[in-house]
Amino acid sequence: MITNKNSGYTIISRPDYFDELIKAAITAKPNDRITIATMGFDPKEPKIHKLVEGLKQAAAAGARVELLIDAHNFMITSHKVPGPLMVRETIPKHMPPPFRHVKQAVKELRSNGVKVTITNIPKTKLSSPFAGRSHMKYALINDLVYVGGCNLTNVEDVDLMVNWRDKSVVKQLQNIVNDIHKTKQVKTSLNATDLSVKTSFGSTLLIDSGVPNQSLIMDQAMKLIDSAQSEILMTSQFLPNSTTANHLKKAHERGVKVNIITNHPSAHSLPFNVLMRATKFHEKQRMPKHFFEDSLPKGHSYLHAKLLATDAGTLIGSHNYVAYGVQAGTAEIAILVNDPAFRTEAVQALNKQLHKI
Repeated sequence: MITNKNSGYTIISRPDYFDELIKAAITAKPNDRITIATMGFDPKEPKIHKLVEGLKQAAAAGARVELLIDAHNFMITSHKVPGPLMVRETIPKHMPPPFRHVKQAVKELRSNGVKVTITNIPKTKLSSPFAGRSHMKYALINDLVYVGGCNLTNVEDVDLMVNWRDKSVVKQLQNIVNDIHKTKQVKTSLNATDLSVKTSFGSTLLIDSGVPNQSLIMDQAMKLIDSAQSEILMTSQFLPNSTTANHLKKAHERGVKVNIITNHPSAHSLPFNVLMRATKFHEKQRMPKHFFEDSLPKGHSYLHAKLLATDAGTLIGSHNYVAYGVQAGTAEIAILVNDPAFRTEAVQALNKQLHKI
């Protein structure tokens, strides 16, 4: 956990994020508010199971507790086992075993007073489990905001979350959440419009509504790369390719130090491990060799952090900064901070998890 007292932001890891959510839940008082949005949701993960129990306890204590989880959880497992929402438009009464624990957790939460909405349920059969998703990860605990890359899944993943106190941002995000409960579709709730919201500390919260080929976050990421003068650090669970790689290459050619950290292809399950190997092979033919030197070794903890740190500004959020997510139309969230000290602290928080310091 790294706190910048001047900027007001705290950067935390995934275990810290889970611990703070659990603490907020089990100590909740009447009229407290807890709202959590996630794409991934695995109640079999011990800390997530503890969080589920805590949320039920918070609701029983009189707190207003809300959970948004994406329909992805009923479309495919982490090992790419297909689910019922890949071939239908409604969640069935009887769920196959790999998805049954998710439905049971949702049922228990609802029966204990937690408002749970499954977002972005497909409108057609044979839907892609990756296109049209709500990929956003954030939480609101009274006047405290959390934004970053943390799903409610594997606690061991390398990840980052930023929190700060901001009544105005909480109010705006809560209004969006209220609409999502009604429409159950993030793009509809946001009127297919990407948003830029100023925080109380002068930074910018960016929200992609999930329109295919439209991404305010991606646009800002490319602007950061293009305006960088001395250094760029990018982390993503996927190797930056295509448009992103082209911008990074141009930065390198004008003398900017470019460091890219991604997972080893073997960290992905089929068929993505094959796709990642093919992508890496292709990009190696046209990109500077050092772009691939900081890729994590085989067997390293899975990198899920989405950090873009440059001398022009720093982005932390849910966006992987790759073109496919933009083309697929995924709703995303990120915070853009221009404070150099924040950049330093973000890199330190990442390196601490990567065991580099």
